[in-house]
Amino acid sequence: MNLSPYTVAALQWDVRRCDPEANLAIAGDLLREASRRGARLALLPEMWATSFPAPGEEGILAEASRAQEELGRLSAELNLLVGGSTALEEGGRVFNAGFLLDRGRNLGWYRKIHLFRRAGEDRVFSQGDAPFFLETRLGRMGMVVCYDLRFPELTRWFYPRKVQVLLVPAQWPLARRNHFHLLTRARALENQCFLLAAGRSGMDKSPVSGKTTRFAGSSRLVSPWGDVLEELDPVEEGLLVGTLDLSLVESAERELPQRGDRVPGLYRKIWKSWEDQP
Repeated sequence: MNLSPYTVAALQWDVRRCDPEANLAIAGDLLREASRRGARLALLPEMWATSFPAPGEEGILAEASRAQEELGRLSAELNLLVGGSTALEEGGRVFNAGFLLDRGRNLGWYRKIHLFRRAGEDRVFSQGDAPFFLETRLGRMGMVVCYDLRFPELTRWFYPRKVQVLLVPAQWPLARRNHFHLLTRARALENQCFLLAAGRSGMDKSPVSGKTTRFAGSSRLVSPWGDVLEELDPVEEGLLVGTLDLSLVESAERELPQRGDRVPGLYRKIWKSWEDQP
């Protein structure tokens, strides 16, 4: 695999709820700017096309699907890998689904596993049941979405598969921004991989609780050593651009070869004992 450094971008803006046309226009402008600055991989925030619709607003999904198709065309036009999450209607159910487009072709879907019930996400979306891992032309990539970051049981799945880049589209609240900072660094450090996060900025009122939330933004690129290489403040709109050098993943493994010190058999025994408790 070619380990030459390459440029990545994270797109950050105040995602307009139930307005795919406006969000597509913003995403298009930022993707073109990312391409001009040499990016080969770009990540959009969680639910980039519509944000979170309320129960009963599922009619917006057709428009979200059309916006996703246009995003694919932009990916092809700009020769980009483009990731993010959007609403996916499938078999009568709706998922908050991560995706990765490569020059217009969707490489796969990740259906978000951990739904944020406190905000009523489970009232609109169904729960996914499988992690997301892909071999791409830019390295081995995994994805989790926002609240998933709080569950290391999921993110640790990537480590034995030697994921090099973990993608995290998010809508994280400003009130818990310090948690986002800590968790993104921890997930990169413990798995000896890069982490690229794209966070939503701005404010929005929850369609379920009616509570207004200010979002953290905080799009960032974190190294396999847990160092924050690039970061955006919670501004209204912005573009993070940074360099991802996959050789740092290999050097981290050489300098701290923790993979060989794992004892998976014992971990399974411990977990089985814990799960057998009443």
